[in-house]
Amino acid sequence: MNLGLVSAPLLARSLRNKNLSIPLALACGLACLALLYLALLPPGTDPWWRTIGIFVLGCGTGLLNLGIFRAITPLYRHDAAATVNLAGALFGAAA
Repeated sequence: MNLGLVSAPLLARSLRNKNLSIPLALACGLACLALLYLALLPPGTDPWWRTIGIFVLGCGTGLLNLGIFRAITPLYRHDAAATVNLAGALFGAAA
């Protein structure tokens, strides 16, 4: 998963444009596809097949993190303290 998180910027570099909906939708699709793939693997399969699914999950997660941070950057530059407080409140509400 860590290798997928590290390789996500390479994938994001190829998707660099002003529209954030494409990378965010791709990230959610990759994560969903990886979780579905991992759920459908039978218990006795080779661990390398699971490693492929976890790598794709890491790519989706890393791409989603990059997209979200890119989306909140203008708000953070405008008012950093309010952005951190809002992020903390949303994190607490989701937890």
